[in-house]
Amino acid sequence: MFKEKSYRTLKKLETIKEENIDNFRLCFTGNLRDENGLSSYAGAIFILENGIHREFQAFYDTLDNTIPTQAEYYSLLHGLKLACSLNIRNLNIFSHHDIIQHFFSDEEKNIKNGILASLYFEIREILEKFDAIKFNYISKEKNRRAVKLDNCAFKNKQQNQKHYSQIKHN
Repeated sequence: MFKEKSYRTLKKLETIKEENIDNFRLCFTGNLRDENGLSSYAGAIFILENGIHREFQAFYDTLDNTIPTQAEYYSLLHGLKLACSLNIRNLNIFSHHDIIQHFFSDEEKNIKNGILASLYFEIREILEKFDAIKFNYISKEKNRRAVKLDNCAFKNKQQNQKHYSQIKHN
């Protein structure tokens, strides 16, 4: 489904079979929508079944009074919390945003905004709960499910509807 460009794994994969890291995928996105700070974020968790990644759970929501990249952080945070609640221990993460590189470098010294720093450290803490995490950059076109959900979040906000989260079982 995706051609992967892997940035780095946070934990060693030597003891974990490659097939295990690919059993679950998190695809996410987030966007600042207007000059007033309205943003939207979305994502989906996919599970590998019979060689095909199928959507297992999806989410989207909006935020008010945000700054650029804050929605991306919220989306990643929400997806990670969701994966933890589903007892997923090995996760392959995909996004078309550059923030994924923040989590495997010394970026924390470059994050000066208090809101982003707080989210950054909360995400780092949650990442430690996983046995293996692999970050992958994909094009926006290949992240189309997350982008579509993100657009739904923005449209629903315009129509005063609430957030969305759904578990799919086939």
